[in-house]
Amino acid sequence: MTEAARGALRQAFSVALAALVVGIFHIPQAFLAVLLAQLLGGIPCQSASELFRRILSAFAGCLAGLAILTLAPNEQWISLPLFFTLTGWGTVSALRRFGPACGILFGIGIAAMFAESFVFPARTIVFGFAHLFSLIAATLAAALVGLAFFREPLAAKSQNPSPGSAVAIGAAGVCGLIAACAILPVQLNVTTISSLTTALALTMSGGGVAKKFLGGLLGIVVALVFLIPINGSGNDLAFFLLGLSALIGAFEWFALRLPANAAVFRQAAAMFAVTATILPQPDRFITDSMERMSAVTLGLCIGSVCFLLHGLATRSPAERIQKA
Repeated sequence: MTEAARGALRQAFSVALAALVVGIFHIPQAFLAVLLAQLLGGIPCQSASELFRRILSAFAGCLAGLAILTLAPNEQWISLPLFFTLTGWGTVSALRRFGPACGILFGIGIAAMFAESFVFPARTIVFGFAHLFSLIAATLAAALVGLAFFREPLAAKSQNPSPGSAVAIGAAGVCGLIAACAILPVQLNVTTISSLTTALALTMSGGGVAKKFLGGLLGIVVALVFLIPINGSGNDLAFFLLGLSALIGAFEWFALRLPANAAVFRQAAAMFAVTATILPQPDRFITDSMERMSAVTLGLCIGSVCFLLHGLATRSPAERIQKA
């Protein structure tokens, strides 16, 4: 079996398992588990201690968000600076100390809890804990499937983000949340997570904004085409899971076969995972896809702008002159 086929099967089974779990338990906003399974599927979990660190990172992120909501439930002038600080420096610290998977889980954990309950903490905080279930389900699914599809232990890549990258990541989370409140108040969670993960991914890869947008457009087109037969099939769950996992697996196959454009296909897979997931009740939640497409695109723009502004601010005078 080629590495591309192995990677495609790994992503497909990870996503299918995570989607099945959150679908069975009717977890709200099930796209989060599918997205996490897609993001973590390509990062090997080589030991039980690594799996424990990942779950602990998800817990720590959600508890950090809960702590902000508890300390300043309706005091945005306090909660937003706390969210900026904990998101930026907490995510970068987890990334440097424990690797990319823990950084992703901490960042999404705090954003999922805080953004979901930002407007009405007392009423919606329970949804933040539902998102924690999605994070843990995706973590376990990716780790279990990885046991079968990673042929041998892979050396962990060192992550050395620049000292100021915490500012870009924290600013992306805060700006995404504020923009969502003004433009898409029904999709606070999606916009905030999209902004944060975009800035985080660009920080980890060192750039590639154009490929991010190209991948986002590709993911939207594929999601729209995919949802047409799904709606026509009576929203059959088995058909939906088969199509969802097959297409995300296909994106990974192309990413491994065409490494120069891997960022395009993986961003397309992430966009597709968010916009095409209509669980837990496909007949009711298919109308949410267009709103989530808009929210992810808004987050993509905000995260990219924060990353570019951070790069401009940290560039030396000589580099600015040369660039000009």
